[in-house]
Amino acid sequence: DQHKEPPTITHIEKFLSFLEGDGIDGNNVFLIVESVFYPFGDQEDIRSITCLEVFKPLYNIENLPNDIAVDAQSTTVLKSELEQVDECIENIKIRTTLISKGAEAYYVILDGEADNDLSRGILALLSSMIGKLDAKDVLNINSSTVVNELMLQDVLDQEEVLCLENMVKMTQNQVRKLL
Repeated sequence: DQHKEPPTITHIEKFLSFLEGDGIDGNNVFLIVESVFYPFGDQEDIRSITCLEVFKPLYNIENLPNDIAVDAQSTTVLKSELEQVDECIENIKIRTTLISKGAEAYYVILDGEADNDLSRGILALLSSMIGKLDAKDVLNINSSTVVNELMLQDVLDQEEVLCLENMVKMTQNQVRKLL
């Protein structure tokens, strides 16, 4: 009875697949990595090894109880499209994601993109504020007072305040469409 040494790997090939939209069959998979490991030599009894890695979103939700895990595959996840915010000097696009937390209640995740640092900062503050609310509470936000709630009244000029108000209104419209 002879003891065989494991084959030495000579090289690895990786193939990446980036997925758009809802991923594979709507299950929110957004990246697949296929790795093929080739052994050293050309022995007939040694085969290449293929490994498939599937990546899906991990949702970071504020105020989420420690005993609840949000799994994109077994949880209802509703996503809006990335939409341009009207009446902003800067190019700002936002997207709202709702994640079920039972009994017709949803966590809200706001994300997006913006052209400049100030707009990205405002988007981050708004996202943080909205992330602490239920979807129904987001619908009750008064867009004209959000600048005061975020304590930005002394920082933003009128055009930036209008843009923030429009970001809130668009988020509310996205939530309405998703519900």
